[in-house]
Amino acid sequence: MMHIYNTKNRELNSIDEWEKGFKEIDNEKHWEKGRSADSLAKFFIPEKDNKISKGEDLLIKILKMISNESIKFKNCTIEQEEKFDKYAGRGRMNDLAVFGTIGSDDFFIAIEAKVDEPFGKSIESAYKSALKYKQIHENSNAPTRIEDLIKKYISSNGKPVDEEITNLKYQLLHYLAGAVASEAKIIVMPVIAFKTDKYDDKKGEKNKKDYYDFFNTLRFFEEFKESDNIKLGKKKIDESYVYVCYVEVDMKC
Repeated sequence: MMHIYNTKNRELNSIDEWEKGFKEIDNEKHWEKGRSADSLAKFFIPEKDNKISKGEDLLIKILKMISNESIKFKNCTIEQEEKFDKYAGRGRMNDLAVFGTIGSDDFFIAIEAKVDEPFGKSIESAYKSALKYKQIHENSNAPTRIEDLIKKYISSNGKPVDEEITNLKYQLLHYLAGAVASEAKIIVMPVIAFKTDKYDDKKGEKNKKDYYDFFNTLRFFEEFKESDNIKLGKKKIDESYVYVCYVEVDMKC
């Protein structure tokens, strides 16, 4: 059974505790009923008389698609930062980071929670912003960081850096880099889209398209498994096996 904490070691064993724990470490404005943080909490807090949450059940299903070995959850933390390079500045913030073992292998699950919030700027737009920022702040490594990420995760695939690449979403490249930095043998990157009363269908479909554009371009779905409406892509990066999936959860009243 999962035990989830914030980065100040507060256990989040109820919706009220999760809200308190979230607001301790993040901007209170980011907590809104029907949006991603609130939805993630409701999904990972067990309902009355249930031993495990729907969220934990989903993670178990995904892990069992990877291996039939025994599963053990260890550290589970919201708003967990993963540094992925030597440069100053904040690393990748995971909405929920889950560490554990499956059989003899260690795993890391980097959960990105969405309702219909977009994946943000394209790689091209993020790079132009970084160059502009460097004109004012000469010591900034922001452009170099993006160049390094493109070289490691995109150019290494034999893909030229053309319009198809630069239109991909930078947040997803950042997400991938943070997950791989864990160096776990098995890395899982589930984007969970919660269809609450505040979910907009057009925005949600745009997010899904942006997601698949990114991971298809990086060849994650050349090999995949499907089960219970979960399409699990896979790719080996460095010494890790990285799995990705986009899961939609109906949470409308």
